[in-house]
Amino acid sequence: MKGTSLISLALVSVPFFAFADEAPSDNSAHHQLGIRGGWVMQQPEYNGLDDADDRTTGNVYGIDYTFLKSFGESRKFKWGVNAGVDKVKNTVDFTVDGRTTSYPLDYYSTRAAGVFAYGITQQIDVYGKLGLSYNYGDLGTQQINGIGIFEAVGFSYQSSNGAFSAIEGQIDSFKDGDYEAPFSLSLIIRAGFTF
Repeated sequence: MKGTSLISLALVSVPFFAFADEAPSDNSAHHQLGIRGGWVMQQPEYNGLDDADDRTTGNVYGIDYTFLKSFGESRKFKWGVNAGVDKVKNTVDFTVDGRTTSYPLDYYSTRAAGVFAYGITQQIDVYGKLGLSYNYGDLGTQQINGIGIFEAVGFSYQSSNGAFSAIEGQIDSFKDGDYEAPFSLSLIIRAGFTF
């Protein structure tokens, strides 16, 4: 847990090393490449097993790319696309006939989404994402894969040295033949560079 806290602190602090006065005023397209990490809360279901006993908390980390372009007279509105790959790790407890068994949940989530953002200031944006994901991996010894939908909202900070950081909340769900994750809630910290 100590390692996770240090990684989170490093992710959040990257853009603030510049101590910049203000981000440059540029109305052209922006590309962001970064890493992301955080926590995920889930209560998955598997055919033949009862619902998971409790919502369990695990980790999520990955990489992502975002393209944003300003539009409108004020140039504060932005639209674009986001794509990335996350690794999700969790342990889920199922109870069958009064006996509880823990299963490791370990899968990748490949995402693509549309993004809409609004510039509160030159440095701070509020944004929303809506997209699809393809999820594949393992629940214990069973292979899982399925297409899901996710939505996210967040705030991002852009420094004048090109670094950015963001915090977002994400809700997603997916289902395959036997496995279903009807609700996953993630709190994610993003950091990287804009070019």
